[in-house]
Amino acid sequence: MSSRKDVPIHKDLIDLGFLDFVNTQKGRGKKRLFPELTIDDHGKYGANFSKHASRFLNACDVKTENNNFHSFRHTFIDACRNAGIPNDMWHKLTQGINWDL
Repeated sequence: MSSRKDVPIHKDLIDLGFLDFVNTQKGRGKKRLFPELTIDDHGKYGANFSKHASRFLNACDVKTENNNFHSFRHTFIDACRNAGIPNDMWHKLTQGINWDL
C-alpha cells in the first residue's frame, strides 16, 4: 500500500483550480481524489488508467509500439537526470502517490 506523500503542485494547476477541485471532492465526501478510477483484479488502480491512457494516445494519433502511459514517467525521469536534478527530488515525484483525501 502506498504511503502518504507531500507532492508539490505547479502554480499553473493551482491557477486552473486544482485546489478547488480537491476541496470540492472533500466536500462531496469523497475518500479518493479520483473516485472514478477503478481497481483491477490485483488491487491496483494503475492498470485500468493505463488502458485509458493508451486509448487516449491512439485517439491523439501519437501511440507507437514503444510508448505507453508508463513511458511518460520514464521520459520525465530521464529529463530530470539530464537536467542534473538530484535523484531524491525526482524520486519523490515519481513513486506511488496515494490520491486518498
